[in-house]
Amino acid sequence: MNKEHTLIIDCDPGNGIPGANVDDAIALSYALTAPDLKLASIWTVFGNTSSDLGYMSAAKLLKSLGHDGSTLRRGSDQPISGDRNLWIAKRKDSASCAEAPEEWTSRQSGQVGADDDLSPYTSSNPPESSPHQLAEDLLAQPQALDAAAIGPLTNLARVISQEPLAAQRIHRIYAMGGTLGFGDLVDTNFAVDPEAARIVLNSGIPITLVPLDTTRTTHLSQETWSAIYQQADPAKAPWKDEIRDWLVPWLQFSERTRPVDGMWIHDLVAVAAINRPDLVTIEQTDVRIANNGKLYRANDPNLPTQAMSGPITVDLCTGVDNDGLIEAWAQLVMPA
Repeated sequence: MNKEHTLIIDCDPGNGIPGANVDDAIALSYALTAPDLKLASIWTVFGNTSSDLGYMSAAKLLKSLGHDGSTLRRGSDQPISGDRNLWIAKRKDSASCAEAPEEWTSRQSGQVGADDDLSPYTSSNPPESSPHQLAEDLLAQPQALDAAAIGPLTNLARVISQEPLAAQRIHRIYAMGGTLGFGDLVDTNFAVDPEAARIVLNSGIPITLVPLDTTRTTHLSQETWSAIYQQADPAKAPWKDEIRDWLVPWLQFSERTRPVDGMWIHDLVAVAAINRPDLVTIEQTDVRIANNGKLYRANDPNLPTQAMSGPITVDLCTGVDNDGLIEAWAQLVMPA
């Protein structure tokens, strides 16, 4: 039997939210069904959605998968740095653009509408958890645990800064974020809150970093998804239709708007790296991070002159077995 890993998942899920990526929900569903992953708590953070909507999305997924008793906290809704309104506008633009799937505009399959007032959906949500309350999740564990950071790093940065003793309980952070290539592109997780990314990378906590350069080599195609869905046994995966209802609209939108056959499954790489290291290639290297969240190798001869943090030694994920990754997810979440 594989070693059991206790972890916190810090995420910005968007399942069921028009214009929002659903890769967090794919990763979260994997973690919830993996027998060797024990979730101590799930935190939501502003990014792909608000922490409020993310809380709602996570709660729906937990209920769907039969884990509605899991600890779920609504985390920070305000980045330490960065323009919050910019990212809200981006999601709303995606939800109402010409390429948006019908489910986002017709409110089918339980989706909220792109222009709906979302307050009725979130009115029963709890208030934001403070860094002290988040820290309690770390201190409640009898031993050190891992953190899977698959959204912006605001929650972790605030815990590290304000609750340093609790932060020492984190054995390793598995973070999806950072972009080494693609010109000046900064991935969403680091771009939403660049200062938080700098704080976490400079914290001294061991980090496995899964950059966009690697996650963009993944893809879940329409054909592969259809095969997974058709083969899934309703007795083993009674949630298969609920997953279809939030996954397919994003899959369609992604294929129409991004250079990928289907959709990238960014966040799943970071979570699977915890219990399935055979699926990823890891290289220890030094990196630097710019004030805007752009990531560089420390020995890059073309380092810009702007302020930099580092060098920071990380375990950098440089490769992933896409077919193996999808198979691992399907066997757990959509078993035949």
